[in-house]
Amino acid sequence: MFEPGEQGLSFISCEFDKSSKREFYGYLFVTNKRVFFIDKRLGNFHKFNYRTILNVTWFHDGLLEKGIHIQYGKRRLEFDEMFDKEQMMRVANLILRLSSR
Repeated sequence: MFEPGEQGLSFISCEFDKSSKREFYGYLFVTNKRVFFIDKRLGNFHKFNYRTILNVTWFHDGLLEKGIHIQYGKRRLEFDEMFDKEQMMRVANLILRLSSR
C-alpha cells in the first residue's frame, strides 16, 4: 500500500460514502505523499492526491458521530461514522495543511 519513501502520518476508522448506495467501512490514512482509504476487507483502495484537494471540512453526523468532507476537484468526498473527535480533527487539519503546500 505504501509507496517507496512514503510515511504514514495519521489514520482514522470511518465509513467512505462512495455514493448514496455504496458505503465502505475501513480506514482513512494520511501520508507524506497522499491520502488513501482502504476498506476492512482490503478489497477497495482509493487514493487522493494532495494537489487535487481544494478544501476539508468536518461535520456532526448524528449525536455521537462526526465526519469529514474533502473537496476533491469537482467531487465532494464524504467520510463519516468517526467517533473520536480529536483524532478526526488531527486528520482533517493534517490533510488541510499538506494540501495547501
